[in-house]
Amino acid sequence: MGKINKKDISELTFTPIQRIIFDEFSKNVKLRIKDFVDLYFLLKEFTFWDLLCGVKEKFRMELDFVWLASDFLKVEKFNYMPKMLVPLNLKDLQGFYKDLAKKLGMRVVKK
Repeated sequence: MGKINKKDISELTFTPIQRIIFDEFSKNVKLRIKDFVDLYFLLKEFTFWDLLCGVKEKFRMELDFVWLASDFLKVEKFNYMPKMLVPLNLKDLQGFYKDLAKKLGMRVVKK
């Protein structure tokens, strides 16, 4: 896992994180379990903080951690998984986002 340089930022597709973070802004965006799965695998290659820097660079916006954590918890609304090429089950996916939301919440409390 390495830092994303500016070239990587411009080439990296932010579709999953875009759909998740812009869900609150647009009634036209419907979150899909696939978005959470895609972001899960992106987070295996890049750190969460690198992706946030990429979002800031690409969209010129700062994200609120509490709001983002609440969006991550929306994964619990799903009771199915898409067809997977790489093994991943729903319980593990939901646990991953629950832990990530908790870490973000703790970061806010520490400030």
